[in-house]
Amino acid sequence: MRRVEHVDHARKSAEQAVKAIKAAEEGNSIPEYDYLPYFYSRAFDLSWQLYGDNVGESVLFGDNAIAKLARAQPSVESLEVLFKEGLSFATKI
Repeated sequence: MRRVEHVDHARKSAEQAVKAIKAAEEGNSIPEYDYLPYFYSRAFDLSWQLYGDNVGESVLFGDNAIAKLARAQPSVESLEVLFKEGLSFATKI
């Protein structure tokens, strides 16, 4: 059993359950639920998407500024500087 706590999974698994109930009522069956884990976030001006199981090494595509910041955890002289520079702050690491 895998934990997949996301709206995409909730919608697709609900659809699968309805199809299975309907098929059972008619004496039929449907293919097993095959779901590719998917998660996304759209917070403020940041967004990202992840696909697959959380196993093995991480692979980054596109702008990895946030990953660099998370690993380095640099200090910043003030919130005003961070607000002004945004994610370009990560390029200085």
